[in-house]
Amino acid sequence: MIRMFLPLVQKWAVLLLLASAGTANADAWEDIRQLCVKEWPGTQYRMQAYCVKTQREAALTVLSITQGEAKAEGNLRNILGTCIENWRGDENQVNWRMVAYCYKTEREAYSFMQQ
Repeated sequence: MIRMFLPLVQKWAVLLLLASAGTANADAWEDIRQLCVKEWPGTQYRMQAYCVKTQREAALTVLSITQGEAKAEGNLRNILGTCIENWRGDENQVNWRMVAYCYKTEREAYSFMQQ
């Protein structure tokens, strides 16, 4: 399971690190832009912009998780991998906002079950 999503996360890790440093161009966010235009078609530019902003924030959150707790803990890596697979859409576009939400809720349930 983990091996299946690692190339996608690695691709995004590089792009997000460049973007967070302010050195990436708009092409680094093309997958997110396409996802948002597809979700909010036509002239719904306000919603497209909102979608892009929230997807970018969520993608950075997921990147932080991959470099933090999910890197060190096998069960958390599996949870994250499952969330990414569950929210990967057509053309491998990932709904990062839902991945972040999925991970948060699954992480809470995992912690509860460990008590």
